[in-house]
Amino acid sequence: MKYIEWDETIELGIAEIDAQHQKLVEIVNKFFSAMTRAEGFQILSEILAELAEYGVYHFHTEEKYFQEFNYKYAAEHKAQHQKFIEKVQAMQSALQGGKIKREGSNKILSVELWEFLKEWLLNHIKIEDQKYRELFVEKGL
Repeated sequence: MKYIEWDETIELGIAEIDAQHQKLVEIVNKFFSAMTRAEGFQILSEILAELAEYGVYHFHTEEKYFQEFNYKYAAEHKAQHQKFIEKVQAMQSALQGGKIKREGSNKILSVELWEFLKEWLLNHIKIEDQKYRELFVEKGL
């Protein structure tokens, strides 16, 4: 089951970035699908690891172009990337440290993570990433 459908409202028209965004949407949809089957907690560790790893990869790509193209909002955008990674890492630490257990807190964390991912991903792509779109296209991406 998919929650976020890839469509033109989240497409930037920049092939490399769009492909990476599609991968992030795929990860979020995998988590949502597991939640609908009451299996969110079982794959929570996997989802957090994927988000941390792929998030860093994707953010590195954007930030490389920020520097190359002298993007004027790079510092603000990088700060948003850093907050995302910190949030995911905090959830990983809580899970690995035993602060999140299968009974009780699992639903809370699953819902918290889902809400965070849904809001962050859609808002970040539709609002923040749109700000660099014109510059990146102008530079030939």
